Amino acid sequence: MSTLEYIQLLDWTARQVIDGKRGSTPADTLDVLDRLGVSYAEWIGMVDQFGRLFSLMARFPTALSRQ
Repeated sequence: MSTLEYIQLLDWTARQVIDGKRGSTPADTLDVLDRLGVSYAEWIGMVDQFGRLFSLMARFPTALSRQ
């Protein structure tokens, strides 16, 4: 499964109306990457470079709340 297919599966899952599920994404809502204003290429770039781009925040999240 490609990353794009995985994101599409998550989006599809969020749209399902199921008894006991707290809510769902309305069918007429844009897909998740469009809602975020991020292209697939940008998303893949951020995922591929996560460690380099966000390593400080990922390792020390409490440091962000000190400001």
